[in-house]
Amino acid sequence: MTTTNKAFIDAYRQSSTARQVRPLRGADLTDALAGTGEVVSATVDGDLVSMPSKPVTQPVDLPTSTIEQPRVDHAEAAPRRPLSAVQADELFGIDANTSGHCTPRWPESCQQLLASAADRYDAVLRKLPTESTSSLVGIVGAGPRSGCTTTAVCLALRSAALGFETALVDGNFTRSGLAATLEVDSYLSWAALLESDASVATAILSTDDCGVDLLLTDPLAAQRLESTSRFRASLAAGLLRRKYQRVFVDLGCPHREDELMVVDLAAAMGVDFLLAASTPSTDAAQIVATAAALDRFGLSIAGVIEAV
Repeated sequence: MTTTNKAFIDAYRQSSTARQVRPLRGADLTDALAGTGEVVSATVDGDLVSMPSKPVTQPVDLPTSTIEQPRVDHAEAAPRRPLSAVQADELFGIDANTSGHCTPRWPESCQQLLASAADRYDAVLRKLPTESTSSLVGIVGAGPRSGCTTTAVCLALRSAALGFETALVDGNFTRSGLAATLEVDSYLSWAALLESDASVATAILSTDDCGVDLLLTDPLAAQRLESTSRFRASLAAGLLRRKYQRVFVDLGCPHREDELMVVDLAAAMGVDFLLAASTPSTDAAQIVATAAALDRFGLSIAGVIEAV
C-alpha cells in the first residue's frame, strides 16, 4: 500500500462524518456491486477501499417495425462552380450583351497585302516599345482615300498574328465606316456610349477567328466633342490599355474643319503614336496639311506608311 493511499484512509477513518462500512467478500461483494447507488467496499491487500457503484441500465430493444422513418426526397444537386467561373451578369444580374461576338469579313485587299507584304507592317510593329504594357496607335489619312482603314485593319491583323492581344477601334466619328467595311451589322456604337453613363466595355466585340476585338461606331451628328464625352473617351482609353497590348484606332482623314473632331478624340485618348497612311498618289502638300491639323491639338506624326 502506498503512502498516499494509507494517509487518505487514515484521514477518512478519523473523520467524524465518515460513514462506517463493513468489508464485503465473496458473494456479498458480487451482490453489492450489482446494486444501484450503494456505497460498497472491498478489501484489496488488506486495505479497505470505498467506491460508488453506478446504476446498471439494461438496454431496451425496440422493434424496428414500429419506428417510422420520414421520407425525404433529395433532388440531385448541381455541381458547384468556382467563383472565378461565374460570369458578372450571373453574379450581379446584369443583362448580358447579346452582341458580344461577331464574325467579320476581312477585306480581300487586306488579305492580299498581308500575304505579299507582311514585312511592311512588321517593320512598324517592331518600332513599338515592347517594354510598355500597351500602346495606342492612331492611324490618320494623309489625304482623301489614302487607305487609312486598310492600314489600320492590316496592322491589327498582323499584331494579333504575332501574339499580341489586339483591338481595332473605329475612331472616325465624322465618317465612320469600319463596320460596313467588315460587314458587321449588329453592334453598339461606342461614340453614343460616350454621351451616356454606360461603359464602353459593353460595346466591345470579340472575333474568335483571329483574336482582334472590335469597337465600332456610328457617325456623330455633332462636329465637336463635349467636355463630358472627352473625359469619358480618356476613361475608355484607359480601359483599352488595361485589356489589350496593342490598340489601333482608325481616325480617318482630318483635313476639313468638320473632321477635326477625330483629332480631338486622339488627343483625349492620349494616343502614343500617330501614323499617316498614304498611297502613291499622295503628295507632300497633303502630308503637311495633315501634320498642321494634328499640331493644333498638340499631336505630331510619328511616321508615314504606305497603304498599298
